[in-house]
Amino acid sequence: MRRRVRLIASGRELLRIRGHYGIDAPYVPLYMGAGGAGLALAAVVLAAIGQSWWPVLADAAVASLASAGLYLYCTLRGKLVVWARILASLRLRGDERALDVGCGRGAVLLMVAKLLPRGHVVGLDLWKTSDQSGNDPAATLANARAEGVADRVELVTGDMRAMALPTAASTSSRAAWRSTTSPRPLDAEPRSTR
Repeated sequence: MRRRVRLIASGRELLRIRGHYGIDAPYVPLYMGAGGAGLALAAVVLAAIGQSWWPVLADAAVASLASAGLYLYCTLRGKLVVWARILASLRLRGDERALDVGCGRGAVLLMVAKLLPRGHVVGLDLWKTSDQSGNDPAATLANARAEGVADRVELVTGDMRAMALPTAASTSSRAAWRSTTSPRPLDAEPRSTR
């Protein structure tokens, strides 16, 4: 019971968000919302001219607009709740090193940094705004400062398929991090930003 209480408290602390993490794939909710608005307008026009099948378009409009709303909730809050639960359950010592591939504006990266007061986290990204709104290393560093963890965060610009990793003999891994997109090759060498 005591362990469960600690995990819940830790997860709640992770959800005290001070940064601004943007919207994943920002064009998706825009297209869903615009499509829903277009369908709603078409339903109104069809109803006005007496077409009996206007409710089909009205239902599709409601579904599209509801999907856009759900998408926004999931990208702005829901994923943070899920990641906080996952990370709080890892039982980290606090001195580990972590790599977040596809870190974006740092939502998961900085939650991990909060759990590693004596550790170090590295975020790797291509920094494409099509992947996340405002996706830029400066935004991630601003979020790290807002969250109070900038001293243990390092950002690297690069392609995950070209990154150099230490040998397995010199490191150990406690968790596998994720990439949310399929990166394209870069022309430039990876560079570090601190």
